[in-house]
Amino acid sequence: MASTLKVDNIIATDGTTAPITLSGDTATLGSGVTFPTGGMFNFKKTIVDGANVSVTTSSVPFESTIHGSHSHQFKTTDAQVVITCISSTRLYESATAGGAFELNGKFSLRHSEDNYGSNLVTNGIRHLYYASSAHNNRQLAGSLVVQWIYTPTRSVGDTITYKLYMTTNTNVDYIDTSTTGNKVIWTSYEVAA
Repeated sequence: MASTLKVDNIIATDGTTAPITLSGDTATLGSGVTFPTGGMFNFKKTIVDGANVSVTTSSVPFESTIHGSHSHQFKTTDAQVVITCISSTRLYESATAGGAFELNGKFSLRHSEDNYGSNLVTNGIRHLYYASSAHNNRQLAGSLVVQWIYTPTRSVGDTITYKLYMTTNTNVDYIDTSTTGNKVIWTSYEVAA
């Protein structure tokens, strides 16, 4: 025989604060709730429309945030956070003379905790070309996945925003994340320590 128990709050016999607050069909966990070690929770996703940006060669190194940004509001104070940015990124130049030629880009994941002043992780892509005569539209393209796992300093309810900063060498004329309607996908979640 099935039974239904209807309550507003659940509080331990020796406690005063409800770790679980009930409202209609919604249950909200309080900051004192302990998640099992290794448990994943608080998944967030941001989808950014692809874009194309012209590299400003007068600004060397050129720095772009074409991959957009992603914000994560934290549910705990001690869990690790996993941040991922996925995109199809293309570097290309419009024209160049023959001979050796290089396209390269460096990606740095930064955060709002220090006003995007330091890198959480840095990686790069590079491609060398050689052509006997002038060529147009040489490209370096591929899937880009940047991921970092760390334990930031924060309080419950704090929000940290993440951006991917990209620098290129002076041979690059354009950075493109919009080929055939592609989008940039950001995800984040917390992992209980």
